[in-house]
Amino acid sequence: HRRLAAAPRPYRSAWANPILWRELKTRAYGSKPLIIKTCYLLLFALGVGFFLNLAGGLEEPLATGLGLIPVGLAILSLVLINAQGVTSLTSERDTGALDLLLVTELSPGDFIYGKLFGVLYNAKEMVVLPILLALYLWWTSRMSGENLVFFTIDYLLFCHFAAMLGLHDAITYTSSRTAVAHSLGTIFFL
Repeated sequence: HRRLAAAPRPYRSAWANPILWRELKTRAYGSKPLIIKTCYLLLFALGVGFFLNLAGGLEEPLATGLGLIPVGLAILSLVLINAQGVTSLTSERDTGALDLLLVTELSPGDFIYGKLFGVLYNAKEMVVLPILLALYLWWTSRMSGENLVFFTIDYLLFCHFAAMLGLHDAITYTSSRTAVAHSLGTIFFL
């Protein structure tokens, strides 16, 4: 039997920022992020279900110890966003792709912003779900509108900080393990 060559795949044209295009339009990280997102979604659903079940008869459940559940879920989201930021760069360094990127005609802004927005896009569930939970708590009168606004603004800033810290540590430390340990250690410390 002779094997016939497969038809070539259609050519994909990259955007003006090829780093951002790669982060958003390809599966640059393989299937591991899908497994992590699935586990995160299950844990988030369990946490919200547990919180809502226990907070059923309370007037202000966020003022009790139950408030630690939504806070813990938001912190878990920040840790995972930070880990995504670190691995987005260390995985490129470990495979040797970072050296190729550095000799291209990319501007530093294209590279950093492409990676930053790519991290936030790839971790979009971790950004959106805590905000949706806060909106639900506001809708059910368990959170004031003022607290909702403050939480949303602060949480989005923390998400940006966590992603940028991950990129910063991945650039600063040449060892992937050191970069991950330092970045996650900083998040836990803060």
